[in-house]
Amino acid sequence: MKIGEVAKKRAFVRRQSGFTNEPACYLGRTGKAAKDGTDDVELYLTIIGYARDAGFTIAEIKVLFNGFQEDKPASARWTELAQKKWDDIEFQKKRLQYMQRLLKQSMQCRCIQLEDCGRMMLAQSRNAPEPRRVTLAAKVHRR
Repeated sequence: MKIGEVAKKRAFVRRQSGFTNEPACYLGRTGKAAKDGTDDVELYLTIIGYARDAGFTIAEIKVLFNGFQEDKPASARWTELAQKKWDDIEFQKKRLQYMQRLLKQSMQCRCIQLEDCGRMMLAQSRNAPEPRRVTLAAKVHRR
C-alpha cells in the first residue's frame, strides 16, 4: 500500500469511526487483509458501526476491543457488554416511563401559582408509599 493510500484510509477511518486520532490511526496502520480479501480496517469499521447502532458509546466500544484479556473470545465480550447495555436500557425505559407520568400529570395542572403546584406535589409525595423528597442538597448536586 502506498503512503497516499494509507493517509486516505486513516482519514476515512477517523471520519467513519468517531474515534479520536490515536485509535483511528491504529486501525489505519494495521493494513492486514482477512482471508476473504477484506481489509481488517473495513471489518473493524463494521464492528464499530454495529456497536454504535446497538447504542454502545465510544468508550464501551474501546472496551470491546481493548478491555478484555486477549484470549477472551469475541462472543464472551459481546455477551458481557450487551448484558450491561441491556440492563442500562431497561433502567432508562423505567425512568422514561416515570418521566412520562410526571409530564402527563403536569399537563393536567390547573394551578394559578407555582406554589400551589408545590403544595400539591408535596401532599402527593407524603401520601405515596415511597415519598420522593427533594432536599436542598439534592438541588445543589443536580446543577
